[in-house]
Amino acid sequence: MARLQLESDNLELELQNQLANASKEARGALHERNENAQLKAMLQEGMQDVHQLEQNVARQLSELVQSVPSFRAMTTRVLPFDMAVDNSIFKNMAHSVDDQYTDMGRVLRRAGVVGLSSDVVESYVSSTRSVYTGNEVGDMLKFRARIVTPFKKGTLEKALWGGIETGGGVTFEPGQDSCEPVSFGTSSRVAIQKNEITIDGLTCIMRMVTKQFVESHRVVQVWNMLADWAVGAGCQVRTQEYGWGYIQPLDGNSTVTVGCILMTPTVDGMISSRGCEKVKSLTKLYQKMVMSRLQSLENQTMDEIVQEKDAAGLCPGLVSC
Repeated sequence: MARLQLESDNLELELQNQLANASKEARGALHERNENAQLKAMLQEGMQDVHQLEQNVARQLSELVQSVPSFRAMTTRVLPFDMAVDNSIFKNMAHSVDDQYTDMGRVLRRAGVVGLSSDVVESYVSSTRSVYTGNEVGDMLKFRARIVTPFKKGTLEKALWGGIETGGGVTFEPGQDSCEPVSFGTSSRVAIQKNEITIDGLTCIMRMVTKQFVESHRVVQVWNMLADWAVGAGCQVRTQEYGWGYIQPLDGNSTVTVGCILMTPTVDGMISSRGCEKVKSLTKLYQKMVMSRLQSLENQTMDEIVQEKDAAGLCPGLVSC
């Protein structure tokens, strides 16, 4: 009788162990299933965010495309720096960027993007008297944009600076061992670029200085772009672009990006464009260039999002569906 009781106790203990192991396996399988479902949900949400951004920006760009002339193609070639020539130019442009940063609040208010709650992408040319036309009346291209995206500030910031470096820009940060060609001022990051751009048969040598300023609630980018164009016999045109932008987190997971550009053409140092018939068409063409840069930034953002999701293991190929 005692032996039967012992065997019964052993069988009961073995059954309990088997049930416990089965429970662990079931819990593990359930946990794995729930984790996989969460990953799939995150992936689906991310793809929906990407689709939403693509639709939003595509709609804005489509509306703007209708108002500017099309061009056949635009090519960009990175040029080597000749510091004997470029050094003083970049230094002057860097000082201009510092002044632009100080003037940023006024410019954004004049552009009508301060307090704006709706998305907008606009560009137009008007006759203007401004400090950016040397206080003379002249043609000025004005561009403004405000777009809310469902992405983190860090993602958009990486996309922006990644695009600069992909385009041949050289970036500098305070404390680097390399020689700094321009002063940082109060900025946290600087980039310089020199490219040859050809568009619709017109070619220019473009130089650009971009600075980043970190504020308590947003990250600001300010830039200055100088381009020398050969638009015909006896007609050399210089375009001077002044740009401002910022990336600011909103409530939840969304981020707002705001940008403003002012561009003035000059002929032989004169703001007035009456001395060259092709200046007005060049100004119109410049609108398309601005749009092309916006489209490139959108593509760079999409690439950055895909890279981040791949790094987080959210790629469909890595997640069992």
